[in-house]
Amino acid sequence: MQQTREIGIRVALGAQPRDILGLILGRGTRLTLMGVGVAAALLTTRLLRSLLFGVSPMDPLTIASVATLLIAA
Repeated sequence: MQQTREIGIRVALGAQPRDILGLILGRGTRLTLMGVGVAAALLTTRLLRSLLFGVSPMDPLTIASVATLLIAA
């Protein structure tokens, strides 16, 4: 319902049909990619479990450390 109102306001302000279509497809694509990313992360976790020794793939300290290193890089 909220998106319907938003689209109506955008059309009233002069948005073209291709702009509205791009908005809807863009949001849907982002949600789809996030879902694929989560699924890939879960599959990767299972793979890493067999490769790691003495560390859990879901260890919060390890995840925070890796995230910090990636941000720093």
